[in-house]
Amino acid sequence: MREHQHALGVAIRTGATSFIVVPGKRDATVSHAGQMEHAVRFYRQLMPLCEAANVTLLFEPVRHQGSTTPMFLSSLDEVIELCERLDHSHCRLLFDLYQQHQHTPDLESALVASSKWLGHVELGDSHGRKEPGTGEIDFSHICQLLQQFRYSGLLGLEHGTSLPGEQGEVGTSEFLS
Repeated sequence: MREHQHALGVAIRTGATSFIVVPGKRDATVSHAGQMEHAVRFYRQLMPLCEAANVTLLFEPVRHQGSTTPMFLSSLDEVIELCERLDHSHCRLLFDLYQQHQHTPDLESALVASSKWLGHVELGDSHGRKEPGTGEIDFSHICQLLQQFRYSGLLGLEHGTSLPGEQGEVGTSEFLS
């Protein structure tokens, strides 16, 4: 709780309206269902503080390469479950397009399934995590979907550049215009 309260204090002082949460690793001594129960109880205590500060928690599922991961929330389904159980406007999903393209068989269906909980969408193309338009993701279609959902949350750029220096930067700014 201290770490979250500290992060909330930093968000308030800096004027941030959200921060990313990766709730740590799975605890091998507790079942996943038990660990989810602990997380739900914990974040229910934190939600009133977030609401009072007008700060949204953005839960990011993190899965490392391979089929197993040490992380507690490693899939969209797990984050959606947490968001549904908390059912609070200051609890949202961070949808990383690059990561989800790597681990989800149907990126569009995953985006549609999680649309109710979207709070931040990270734009990075796949494969290679470079600027949008340099890989396999159809960003035009993704943007159309986000418009259909009336998504008005954050769009983050988390990627490298396919070209060095200013050339790589220009490619990203052209995509955004």
